[in-house]
Amino acid sequence: MHAMQQYRQRQRRRKLIIAGSVFVVLVTAIACIVAAAAKKSDNSKYADKYVAKYNKSDSDWYDKYAKKWVDKYAPSTTAKPTTQEPTTKTEEASTTMESTTKYSTPDYNGHTTNGNKAGSAIKGLLKHFGLKDAADVTWAHAVNSQEELDTALGDEKIMMLEADVVMDPVRNIPIMAHPPANSSDLTLEQFLTHSLKHSEEKGIKLDFKQDEALNASIAVMQKAFKARETPLPPIILNADILVGPNSNENQTTPVSPDLFFTALAPFKTTILSPGWTTKFIGNASEGYNNTDANEMTKLIQQNIVQQDLTFPVRASLVALNPKPMHLLLNQMQDKVSLTVWTAKNDTYDPEDLGFLRLYAKKVFFDLPADEVEAIKKASFVNKIPKGLIPDIGNDNIPF
Repeated sequence: MHAMQQYRQRQRRRKLIIAGSVFVVLVTAIACIVAAAAKKSDNSKYADKYVAKYNKSDSDWYDKYAKKWVDKYAPSTTAKPTTQEPTTKTEEASTTMESTTKYSTPDYNGHTTNGNKAGSAIKGLLKHFGLKDAADVTWAHAVNSQEELDTALGDEKIMMLEADVVMDPVRNIPIMAHPPANSSDLTLEQFLTHSLKHSEEKGIKLDFKQDEALNASIAVMQKAFKARETPLPPIILNADILVGPNSNENQTTPVSPDLFFTALAPFKTTILSPGWTTKFIGNASEGYNNTDANEMTKLIQQNIVQQDLTFPVRASLVALNPKPMHLLLNQMQDKVSLTVWTAKNDTYDPEDLGFLRLYAKKVFFDLPADEVEAIKKASFVNKIPKGLIPDIGNDNIPF
């Protein structure tokens, strides 16, 4: 009798163990299903927050929301450069921007720019001005005379001074002027001396228009930068090195890419700004294309560029085809930005540039203030590429 009771107790325990195991399996399965459903709805949750955040004046929205999608989805939606040319050993050895430096030349002065190491200059530029949104950087464009320089230096609202560098054919020195002009009352040496001596805050962007002007400017920049005892303000060094949309070499000769990257390699803490020669021809204009982006990326990789980069892009042409901008920004995310500029007779709809607000810390606007404000207010959600934010998809994607 006692043995029978023990047997029944063992049977009950076995049944309880089996029932418990089944219960654990069921609970685990339900938990997995719930987790999967929650994960699947994350994009909708973040999308709602994204739209809500954009409609508020919080410039942290990129880091908190947009970057999640850029990092996760952009690699699958923005293909890497493809060309018909065979891959070279140089390309294979330099597939990222973090490669070992090609040059052993020391930095021009040992200074850092705003206390930043090479490779962090874009973040340093925003930090220098106490900003989180690159669209809030203000510019004085074409500061090519003594009067314009004095005016810009005296304007507390201006943060960056943009100026053009050409050769004076008479004095054979670099001066501040925009082609076809080749004379000026302001030399590059005077521009740098005055700007760096009298301005602790304003940054500088130099746009070199000719090989000769770039060559002649190296020693001038080295001297001016060495003479400054405090850290340099943000410095951007720009030149058009590729033929771009609606342009050809017979109209505008690009600066030599090899010269640009080699001559400026020692200026390690500056931001390099390699661009394209372009024209705007009204309704007949063509925008940037994937080939433009891929050719630039290839040059960057071949030259193993160490500095941060900001690609100068023409607003009216960016508006015609957004995809190359995503290609540029997403292939080299950590070290690149865009600087959007415009010319006097260009026309575009600021609404078409709203998609650039995906990259709030990486897109500068060297544009009139009213146009910048219009871009900030653009209903840009409809301009986001398919797959980047899947749950805000629609059929109005512009490419």
